[in-house]
Amino acid sequence: MLGGTAGRMAVDRARGIDPRTVTPRLQPASATVRHRFPRDVHDGAAARAALLGLVVQLGAELRRRGQPVPSRSRCRSPADRRGRRRAA
Repeated sequence: MLGGTAGRMAVDRARGIDPRTVTPRLQPASATVRHRFPRDVHDGAAARAALLGLVVQLGAELRRRGQPVPSRSRCRSPADRRGRRRAA
């Protein structure tokens, strides 16, 4: 398998031993865009159009900042703002 230096390094890493110094990075800033429908929407075309508009807005904002996209999330909530907000 692994022998010599590579084997010792693999064993050390498995035990959580890493002599390299940690260089902290700045936490990525978040960006949020929202679209609120006046009522629940069951029309798929309208929902897709709104989502596309959000993607365009978010992309423009991230390009303006020169910021890469490390991760993304999406939240949905009912139109009447009652009930639980769900991450999707």
